[in-house]
Amino acid sequence: MTLRRKITLIVTGIMLSFLVLIFGLIYYSFQQVTINQEMERIEDQASIIRESLASDAGQAVNPNQLLRAYLPANGMIRVIDKEDIAIQTITRDTELTTLKPLYSSGQLLEQINHTQLGRIVRLSFPVIWADGEVVTLEIIERIDQVDEMMNSLLYVLIIALIFMVIPIWLAGKGISHIVFTPIKKLTDVMKANQTDGEWQLIEFDSKTNDEIAQLGATYNEMNERIKENFLKQKQFVSNASHELKTPIAIIKSYAQLIKRQGKVNPEVIEESVEAIDYETNRMTQLIQQMLLLATLDRGDGLTYQPVDIVKMCRDTIRSIATAFERKIQFKTNIEEIEVTIDIEKINQVLYILLDNARKYSDGLIELTVENLPNHVKIDICDHGEGISQADQEKIFDRFYRVDDGRSRETGGTGLGLAIAKEIVLAHGGSLTISSEEGKGSIFTIMIPN
Repeated sequence: MTLRRKITLIVTGIMLSFLVLIFGLIYYSFQQVTINQEMERIEDQASIIRESLASDAGQAVNPNQLLRAYLPANGMIRVIDKEDIAIQTITRDTELTTLKPLYSSGQLLEQINHTQLGRIVRLSFPVIWADGEVVTLEIIERIDQVDEMMNSLLYVLIIALIFMVIPIWLAGKGISHIVFTPIKKLTDVMKANQTDGEWQLIEFDSKTNDEIAQLGATYNEMNERIKENFLKQKQFVSNASHELKTPIAIIKSYAQLIKRQGKVNPEVIEESVEAIDYETNRMTQLIQQMLLLATLDRGDGLTYQPVDIVKMCRDTIRSIATAFERKIQFKTNIEEIEVTIDIEKINQVLYILLDNARKYSDGLIELTVENLPNHVKIDICDHGEGISQADQEKIFDRFYRVDDGRSRETGGTGLGLAIAKEIVLAHGGSLTISSEEGKGSIFTIMIPN
């Protein structure tokens, strides 16, 4: 059974149960009101009889004749002494005489559901009889009309309930349709995305803000993220395959050259080994960078420690300036700034940016550290050729190179800036570029402090 049908049956069952409960309350309330009205009527009649017996005019009349005047059409009046013996019985319904007489010193009003006589009301109260004795005057009356009325009401309620089944069923189907149509649409889109790979989005009424609309919006957001990650992964695999194909082809060609000419020309062996070693190192670097990006994508591999970032920048500058004999100017507005970061990863970002500045410029390199209210700002400025606006929009993409030929000459893989940005983003910061062709570039790191 489908969930839609289950909801329809559940809603129908709940609404029918509610109607049965309401109709039951109506039936019970109407029955009690009707019975109470009959009992009040009989009680009023008894008051009239009591007043008549006590009046001067009533005492002048034979009590038997007086009581016969007030006899109910489907009832009985009898006088009972203290021995529970009926000394006077007036009735047209002899079946009522089968009820056992009961003497009562006070007023008694009760309803009796008799197995043979049906529903009756008995009212007893004490009176002074003609001989001066205190007796019980008992008035008994059938109220079968109450049951007849209740039976008629029951038939009406049952017929009404039967006629209500179809509207209730249709209401249940309507509710299930409202609830499950968007869900079915979501299911259809998900199935289509699995088979077609078209990354369809769910169309829903943006004006509504119910749970179904929120579910659709959440799915669309998730679908967009999955699509973006899938396309990135696909592009990453394509680029990685392309990048690995070149060094493998070079290694294979040199291996074949050694096989053909190595025995007759030893110089070929030396040249080939150097080329193979260079390409192997380049492949190792590329694979390590790809593994690092995969680790960053998972959000793993960060070890946070407090560090003086001013000192760390000074140490990194000293290492690069000494190794490559380049002048790097350092500026700061404060001598000590403590931040909690992954020291190794942020140091790697500084190395990537300073190394790029060294490779693609010949003049002075400047590194500036500023302590802002909520962030530490690090600017790395070079005075090289600069980068065009079109290239700036893609420069942090994986495997993107501004100048492919020059990047290969300098040993670049096209992953350095992508790694740097992922590391900074993992710290909750940002990495941006500002560049003008012919004047140089400024890379800005913002790290929360």
